[in-house]
Amino acid sequence: MSSGVIKTLPILSMEDEEIFPKNKTFDIPQAIPNFEIKTFVELNDISTPLWWSRLIISSRGYLANYIEKDEEKLFLTDDAFILLHKVFVEKVHTYNSLHFVKALLYMFRIPKLSEGFKYKNQNLFEDWRWNERNGETFLESYDVKVDGELIPPFEVLFGKDGIMNQKMAEIQKEGYLMFMKVLSVLVLRFKCVKEQGKKKGIRFDKDNEWQPDDRVVLFQQFYSGNRTWVLTDFDRHIMDYWRPTGANVIFGDTYIEKKRRGGFMLCEYCGMLEQSPNQFPQFRDMKFCTEGCLNKLLDEKHIAI
Repeated sequence: MSSGVIKTLPILSMEDEEIFPKNKTFDIPQAIPNFEIKTFVELNDISTPLWWSRLIISSRGYLANYIEKDEEKLFLTDDAFILLHKVFVEKVHTYNSLHFVKALLYMFRIPKLSEGFKYKNQNLFEDWRWNERNGETFLESYDVKVDGELIPPFEVLFGKDGIMNQKMAEIQKEGYLMFMKVLSVLVLRFKCVKEQGKKKGIRFDKDNEWQPDDRVVLFQQFYSGNRTWVLTDFDRHIMDYWRPTGANVIFGDTYIEKKRRGGFMLCEYCGMLEQSPNQFPQFRDMKFCTEGCLNKLLDEKHIAI
């Protein structure tokens, strides 16, 4: 991008069928389009935690609709998205976002790896490294190191080789593919924004524009009229991290304010939204969704009963 160009985060509409196609079955390519690491770095430099969080929420929410009946797959895939949230939003992981992007790009730009995605392809990784040194591959140099030692891309995501990690990698593959598909499209749009002009859509980082639909939002039960919240580990992680504004991050300020005007309230501790007016009990003017939240509220405010 030339100097003087104002860099803006790429925007993404929930109706953008290039990213969120309305298919009956989950369909995602087995390889991710190549993008330059330097372009990702430029995007990452102007990104915000809110933008990354909503990108991850949307990617996970879309995929969850296709795998929700497979409890093991949903559980382990949620672990993958929680890890992505820790890396890109919370920045509390051994490896940073650049390390993760390099590892994921390397794995998914080699078709045999994205098909199998198992540690048995470790020797193939070594072969590609050798080819890179001889200038025989288009891949950018993979250089994730710890204490001067090159760390294989598989290890960045899943840890040391082992039967359990092999199984986890295979099950989590679609989650990482979904995330990288979305990210690759956004990075390429970010690079071409000057030539293509502005693209209409919903900005992840603008609350007055953000309002996800029921295909790409947490708590699908909210839209079914179910009075009982059914939360996954991913749901809880998002709510805990953004506490007490998690519902605003997920649904958007505009949506929450509309609900407030309709008599809906939020749990004062965790920020959970009522599914019906007066659903949550109240203690000394404090709304709470569970006894656990009430106890934490009392501790936080140093209130003795």
